[in-house]
Amino acid sequence: MADANNHNPFIVDDPVPSGSDMYVEREADRQLRDLYLKGEIVHVFAPPGMGKTSLILRSSDRAMIDGLQAPMIHPLTLFDRGTVDELYVTFLEALNSELRIEFNSREWWMARKETGVTARLLAYFEEVLLFQARAIVLFIDEFGHRASEVFNATFLDFVHRLIERRSSNSRLRRISLVLLSS
Repeated sequence: MADANNHNPFIVDDPVPSGSDMYVEREADRQLRDLYLKGEIVHVFAPPGMGKTSLILRSSDRAMIDGLQAPMIHPLTLFDRGTVDELYVTFLEALNSELRIEFNSREWWMARKETGVTARLLAYFEEVLLFQARAIVLFIDEFGHRASEVFNATFLDFVHRLIERRSSNSRLRRISLVLLSS
């Protein structure tokens, strides 16, 4: 069924599939690619219906062609309830699944429970994600949505700490973040 949308010019209220003949490449596609190839952290902010999800679907495919791993996480479907620990374990499990990492993130996360959430997340990126063979661009769609307020607050703190940590650990530039929100 999704394949039928590749040639359907009447897609309404859904993202345009990446391989669709109907996708119109924009300057934003090129700018985003330049930024994630440099390992930047990017926040794409635009009103609903402006093509953010279409942009990341296309960008994710392009990133994989460029040799990067390009997981997409959609917090609305994962992070609508639970404790902070449950939300982040779910996030790490989704990330592992997208990256095809066989690792017990739940056990890892809970073994470090005495450490703050932001520090644990940063440690996970340094201790687990940096050992991937390829660079990573992580796309998080609908970031900032109310359904995941607890996740968002701590994740923004993590982003600030990640930016700071990059000055002392340049390998962290192998991980780019693209946050999309309305």
